[in-house]
Amino acid sequence: MRKEKSLCEMETMLPFSKLVKVTEPFYPQVGPQGGRPPYGLQTMLWIHLMQNW
Repeated sequence: MRKEKSLCEMETMLPFSKLVKVTEPFYPQVGPQGGRPPYGLQTMLWIHLMQNW
């Protein structure tokens, strides 16, 4: 219950869609040599914010 409340509060305080748009050009993509694809940008952004809060 507490986790849901904090996630809802985060969502109302942050312009999350704007953060994704600003961050997207700098987020790594799969290069021409292949390799492991990165985690999704939105997922990593949520994780980063949760760790800092």
